[in-house]
Amino acid sequence: MSRKQKAGLIVLVAVAAWWILLGVGAGLGEGRRLGGALVLVLFPGGIFAATLLLSLRFLFLGGLLAFIEGLVVFAAYPWIISGGLPLPPTVFVLSTMALPPLIAGNLLLFEWSSRRPGRVGD
Repeated sequence: MSRKQKAGLIVLVAVAAWWILLGVGAGLGEGRRLGGALVLVLFPGGIFAATLLLSLRFLFLGGLLAFIEGLVVFAAYPWIISGGLPLPPTVFVLSTMALPPLIAGNLLLFEWSSRRPGRVGD
């Protein structure tokens, strides 16, 4: 496993763990029932965890999915909350939910492309 692949997977582990723990904390803190708490855990933490598992087996698909997830959050979140939140919480969410998958996706896709035969520059 290369350094780029390890770094990409570590980023995905960190972001999945962060959002899963945040979902558990929010579910417990808000006194939600099991179903409501489970939604907070699985979205977005479960999605990032599924992307991590996919990346372990299929480097290209996992990297592409992580990159697309980051793009979707980066584009959709400001639009969804437009005018609803001040800038600091928006920057926080974008830096913890959009930026890590973009970085991990890039690292995994670069690693996948470096493994392919007939690359430009070979």
